[in-house]
Amino acid sequence: MEEDSRAASIAILGAGYIGGELARMAIARGWRVAALTRNTSKVASLRTLGCERVVEADVATDDWHAAMGEPFRPKGPRDHSP
Repeated sequence: MEEDSRAASIAILGAGYIGGELARMAIARGWRVAALTRNTSKVASLRTLGCERVVEADVATDDWHAAMGEPFRPKGPRDHSP
């Protein structure tokens, strides 16, 4: 599938009950979604749902900053991220 850099995007910090529903609605509308959850059991379902990036972390720490990064940054010649 070709990536549309013009597609709307959203990063959801707290993709549990309400955030997970927001992710589902955004994906259904063609948005690109990155999600952060502290709930281990939500990770697989968020990936299956179609979230482009899913990070499992607690927002009370700073560990998630690097993992979340810039979820929708266009890849350039110096970008070695997967």
